[in-house]
Amino acid sequence: MKNKEKMENQPQSKTECAIAAYNSLWKEQNEIYSAAARSFGLSDSAMWILYFLRLNNGTCQQKELASSLSQPKQTTNSAVKQLERGGYVTLKCGSDRRCRLVELTPKGSGLAVSTSDHVIAAERETWGDFTEEEQDSLIELLSKYNKRLKTRMEEKNEK
Repeated sequence: MKNKEKMENQPQSKTECAIAAYNSLWKEQNEIYSAAARSFGLSDSAMWILYFLRLNNGTCQQKELASSLSQPKQTTNSAVKQLERGGYVTLKCGSDRRCRLVELTPKGSGLAVSTSDHVIAAERETWGDFTEEEQDSLIELLSKYNKRLKTRMEEKNEK
């Protein structure tokens, strides 16, 4: 308890303040997307699946969805199964039984138009508020941060 109190009472460095601000903004952004999903009556995973299917002309490999969502295959599979039970997507097996194609049904396309399309439009409008240079800088810095953070996390896990 005393060590925790000491940490909390120490003045924060500029770097620590920047990390806290970044993490707060990241959580805020995630909450914006979660709130949108909730307002549509969808789980986060279901909304993101509809989102990526719309960006991919209504069809995508299930493993690509899991990768795009940066979530375990099991989580993606559960959300896809729920959408399938609702009649929003169909699953088709390719020549490789492990490779399943997820496709929007007409009912799913209608749901995507009234949900994920609003998210896509809001994102496009928001990105339009930035100059090309600002857009490039944001992508470049976040990409650089993620690559370095991943490397450092992997190094820490190896020890």
